[in-house]
Amino acid sequence: MGAWFARYFSSRGFPTAITDVRGEEAREVASAVGAELKGTNIGAAGDADLVLISVPIPSVGKVVSEVAPHMREGAVLAEVSSVKETTVRALREAAAFGVKPLSIHPLFGPAAESLKGKTIVVVPVIDGDAEAGLAERLFEGAEIVVSEQEEHDRAMAVVLGLTHFMNLAFARVLSEADIASLKRLAGTTFTVQLAVAEAVVSEEPGLVASLLRENRHTSEYLDRFTAAAEMLRNLMTEGPEAFEGLYESLRASLGEDPDYHKADERRYRAFEALMD
Repeated sequence: MGAWFARYFSSRGFPTAITDVRGEEAREVASAVGAELKGTNIGAAGDADLVLISVPIPSVGKVVSEVAPHMREGAVLAEVSSVKETTVRALREAAAFGVKPLSIHPLFGPAAESLKGKTIVVVPVIDGDAEAGLAERLFEGAEIVVSEQEEHDRAMAVVLGLTHFMNLAFARVLSEADIASLKRLAGTTFTVQLAVAEAVVSEEPGLVASLLRENRHTSEYLDRFTAAAEMLRNLMTEGPEAFEGLYESLRASLGEDPDYHKADERRYRAFEALMD
């Protein structure tokens, strides 16, 4: 995402500088987006009005602590990690150096062409209202959603952690199957699920590992998932009435989602899009 944000700000006429431990990749990105390449984090932070940190989750706090003392007073220090517990704490400490902290989580990937229809979550560090207003000015066109750190991280344990875990397990099973044969005989559900699983497998392994490891809430939901899988396996030995009871319970719960009754239509639209 660092390259995406570098392109975003550079394309809007802001002088942009980047740095990265992967020197060759950084040179390619700098050349592609019209940014200046700096040799160190401190050199890139320098006199910048905005410093945006996009590094692996375990490294965010370290980089925040590294650059904050060298930034000018009043500059914005932002980060874009997917897990916020330790990063928000680091930003609060950094505020003592006179920087304006901003913790955001873009709910889109680097393939996004614009901010139209995209959501950026703001996790309050010092002043949630002021930080949300800052995000609105920086990222015009995006929907800004404010979420407290605990709420955000617990949600991400499901939205990111559980879904990645499920799809990796699915992909692991498929890795031992004849996928071409399966696709030849597949309908809507498998086709859509396969596309999601393959997209997950195409992601950066280190990022996915961090999503699963760094969020302390993830293990709770993985335990729930494995317990649910075992329950379903046990239901297979019972009669149809057991599944009818399960479906009745699930429909009552999921039916509270306003989009529930459009689920089959949306699944088929996704299938048709994949067939284009």
